[in-house]
Amino acid sequence: MSSDIIGLSETHASSKVILALDGYKCHVNCRSDSNKSRGGLAVFIRKEILTEIKLIDNSVNDIMWLKLDKNYFGLTSDLFVCFLYISPANSSYTVRTNCDKQLFDKLYNDVAKYGTSWEIMLLGDLNAHVKCDELDFITNEVDDTLDDFLPVNYEADCIHKLRNTEIPQSTNNYVQILSQSAQETVFNLQKNNLKRININGAREEVFKANILCYDFSLIIKEIDTLVLDNDNNNNDHLLDPNSPLLKGVNETVSKVSSMLYNAAFVGNAKSKGKKGMKRRQIKKPYYDGECETMYRNVKCLSRRLCETPWDKTLRLYVLQQKKEYNKLVRKKYRNFRQKVLDNILEAEKRNPQEFWKAINTLKSNTNSDPSSNITHQEWFEYFKKLMNVNQNDNFSNDNKFIDQFNSDILNYDMTTEETERREMSDEYGNRFNISETISYILISVKLGDIGDPIGIII
Repeated sequence: MSSDIIGLSETHASSKVILALDGYKCHVNCRSDSNKSRGGLAVFIRKEILTEIKLIDNSVNDIMWLKLDKNYFGLTSDLFVCFLYISPANSSYTVRTNCDKQLFDKLYNDVAKYGTSWEIMLLGDLNAHVKCDELDFITNEVDDTLDDFLPVNYEADCIHKLRNTEIPQSTNNYVQILSQSAQETVFNLQKNNLKRININGAREEVFKANILCYDFSLIIKEIDTLVLDNDNNNNDHLLDPNSPLLKGVNETVSKVSSMLYNAAFVGNAKSKGKKGMKRRQIKKPYYDGECETMYRNVKCLSRRLCETPWDKTLRLYVLQQKKEYNKLVRKKYRNFRQKVLDNILEAEKRNPQEFWKAINTLKSNTNSDPSSNITHQEWFEYFKKLMNVNQNDNFSNDNKFIDQFNSDILNYDMTTEETERREMSDEYGNRFNISETISYILISVKLGDIGDPIGIII
């Protein structure tokens, strides 16, 4: 079996039954309160793509929501697939449990939730709940710029096949609400898409260039033939919806409409983009040429895998190479970190300049240190306050020491023996020095070695 996703409705299986298929992962939704094991859903997903398809919601009986990743499947947006089973309106189970109300309420809320941002697909056994003479699709849902100018009997929905309902039934009210919601969603999406189209000079030039590439000679001949046939039949055949001439008019109008639409919206003018400086990516210091080479190799293999996503051997090889690349980057980082630490330990005492240079390589932030913005006056006040704080009651602060120095030390008396000893020369011929004398006085005062005082005049 080559299918990637397989959906089964009315499995008639209970929650105790295990459904399995080789190479597939099975998600089931069974009716827990059904003794006869009626209804039920089962979705089989191929294991190779299991990570790209997620089961979003499985909370209500007979309805399952799956999400298909846009990047893996090459879509413009994520696709939300609703796989459901709707029991017939006249069945005993529907009449007894009123399950259609719960199911349609759930479906209405989910369509309103997912339909605004993503694409939606409804699959399964829906069991028409619509009256025979009513349509179950949106009429005239065509992307045609000339839709307002077409004849009233223009058959835009001729490709749709009408439903064949054997048992007459009335339209379910919940179906009408859901149909109106779907029409509003489609209308809003079309309106939003039209708002994105910017009619400017560049687009007008593109339209003129594209319209000149078309050959209108065949269209003109068809129009002339239709006009001639119309004049010959005196417009009586236009009232007949099966008239060959009317069908020819519809086909010609459709061709002209398609040509104008393609000329206007196919091959849009390329936007120049915003001019600005390209952000420079700073490479890590340990990221060398070997890492860059392996990164490019992994990137090239990943592109090949996108082209052949079912190649299991290539997928395993890509995963292995990516793992080796991550190991190489981590190894380079460890070696770089150890080298920096060794340089710091070696240069701490030998070369201070190299020491601080190695420290700067560890900075993760290239901005300047905010502490460098502190003024010298702030530093002065900070250290002044710091030095005047008493750390121990046994020591006096600077202010008290200065007061003692001014009042006591400079006016302190000196003994006669100390004066004579300082005036005499020592055995090496050194003479008296006033600075040494003052230093000696300060030391003596601190130690308390002052004898008989004499006056000192400076």
